[in-house]
Amino acid sequence: MKTPPKNIVDEILDSVSPLEQSKTDARMMLAAKIADAMKAKNWKNKDLLKAVGKDNPSVISKWLSGTHNFTLDTLVELEHALNVKLLDLEPKREKEQPISYKLSGIEIVESCLLASKTTLPGNRDFHFDIHLEHKMNVSKKLIVVVPTISILAEKGGAQLGLFKSSCIYHVEKLEEYLNEETNELSLPGEFIETLNAVSTSTTRGMMFSFFRGTILHNAILPIIKPQKLKPTISPASPQSQ
Repeated sequence: MKTPPKNIVDEILDSVSPLEQSKTDARMMLAAKIADAMKAKNWKNKDLLKAVGKDNPSVISKWLSGTHNFTLDTLVELEHALNVKLLDLEPKREKEQPISYKLSGIEIVESCLLASKTTLPGNRDFHFDIHLEHKMNVSKKLIVVVPTISILAEKGGAQLGLFKSSCIYHVEKLEEYLNEETNELSLPGEFIETLNAVSTSTTRGMMFSFFRGTILHNAILPIIKPQKLKPTISPASPQSQ
């Protein structure tokens, strides 16, 4: 059985190497980006011509043809004129892997009820003074978050109760975030916020159980954005627990 002859278009496509096709695609994409940027600025060819300091209008037509082989200098000039990114020279960063951790222990460090019926606010509008402390034990791969919650009758008012807990986290590869010169851990902000959120949420539940049935039964710790919680961080130490 004879193979049907190829038409001219197929022969041309077959003759184009993958490298040449990539070059053609890149030129067309650059032309499209320039055209889109001009459209966003509501520019015509003459406006771009003026912005890059050229005299010959045919230059712009060449740039927009999709076949022009741009120089690096021309692309930089176009980026400045159009305020658009045409070159990608930034080093590509590896995607940061999520930190593996687990909550390995919970303890009540201190708890007390100081309120009486006479000291309770009439409108039961409690105020909470929240302090977080982070302790590190790099050798054991532990981060301990210690929330201390003071329950006040009002902001700056009499203290009605206190609850202090300890949330212990086992963090894989914690040593990789240790700066040995400063003896400090450099952990991503989002991870710190996650630990703070989990710790305050866990403490909220323990507080409710502890004060349940007392006159502070309704003193429920509100939900707080973790970005607003600024912990005190102790220096990393093999002795910290």
